[in-house]
Amino acid sequence: MAGVGGGGRIGVSGILGVACSSFCRWRSTAEDRVDRRKADARLAARIRAVHLESDGTYGVPGVTARLRAVGERVSHKRIAHHAEHRSGRSPAASQAPHHGLGPGSGEGS
Repeated sequence: MAGVGGGGRIGVSGILGVACSSFCRWRSTAEDRVDRRKADARLAARIRAVHLESDGTYGVPGVTARLRAVGERVSHKRIAHHAEHRSGRSPAASQAPHHGLGPGSGEGS
């Protein structure tokens, strides 16, 4: 059976049904994805720490302001994403106005 390009072999990208350039790009950015996951984990830890330091009273706006005050470059959307992920809220539920960091956070519940 002739492979992609008539070379007689089918590479991984052919087996997966994706373009070779897409597969190669995905492979070349693996380290970037690992770095992003590590940065997300560090940010999540900082968010939890700020939230706990406030005795659970800071929601997304308060956590965002506090992190910015100490020099962290972060948007309220990224904080909200982490808050929603941690609280287990569904994407549909996140459409409603909510600025808490989890169930019973005291804000926007």
